[in-house]
Amino acid sequence: MYDLNDLALNPFDYCVSIKYERSEAIEIIKKNIQSNETSQVYGIEGVVNISYKNKQIIPFTYWDDVDCLWAYLLNCIDEYIDKGSATYYFPGQPIPIYLSKKGQRTLCFSVNEVSIVIDEKQFLFTLTEKAQDFFDFITNVVGQNSFFFERHQIQLIMNKLKDRFS
Repeated sequence: MYDLNDLALNPFDYCVSIKYERSEAIEIIKKNIQSNETSQVYGIEGVVNISYKNKQIIPFTYWDDVDCLWAYLLNCIDEYIDKGSATYYFPGQPIPIYLSKKGQRTLCFSVNEVSIVIDEKQFLFTLTEKAQDFFDFITNVVGQNSFFFERHQIQLIMNKLKDRFS
């Protein structure tokens, strides 16, 4: 990725969706593993594209290490559940991520000053489920227990969410 303007204009020239283009994503990840001569997955570059009601919260131009970003988002959710607010940054960029309680049933999710106020339960469950989809996908491709810590953290977060919203 050398031109963020081109990425913004033509994101699907650069990005492969693990949701819609699974076989191509699998091929790319397997090549990544072969090129580093280990069975580990390192530095899956891309975007965690988040939008809400046609508002882009994390745009394609926020290119980073996706596996690390998902881990940071999980840490952010975990801290939010425990403290009512959380602040993290993208792994390779000074882009802030904020979660804060807004109302009785809402929270504010903000990335680099673009914010949404959204139903707390729906957002936390959905984002955690999407993280699980990502880490399960990578683990299935690699064929081993990759990202054990993150997958365990997801289960802990899901248990906290179930306790909180039951």
